[in-house]
Amino acid sequence: MVLVGGAVGGVVVMRGSDPVVVVRSSGQEIRASEVAENLGSISMAHFNLEREAGKPQSKERKKLCGHIAGWIVDEDKPLALPLESMGEPLRFPEGPKPFLNACLAAE
Repeated sequence: MVLVGGAVGGVVVMRGSDPVVVVRSSGQEIRASEVAENLGSISMAHFNLEREAGKPQSKERKKLCGHIAGWIVDEDKPLALPLESMGEPLRFPEGPKPFLNACLAAE
């Protein structure tokens, strides 16, 4: 019985370490570990056009991730969204910070 409880507890810990960081209007949930493979579609959904993602942690990536999340990481300055940002609305159930961290690091 203890072994089963340990296994269940392990599952809970695994899920907690890979939170849902963005939800598309279709209801599709994207976890932190899935941002890299979905960054193109997340960007397309938000901007309604393709955006260059840039390399992880690059200035271009910070700009893209900040635009998607609606704020920018540099000094937490508010960001005016670009005019072309007319795609589907995205939700960030854990707030923008977990999404930004996953987005900035996505390979």
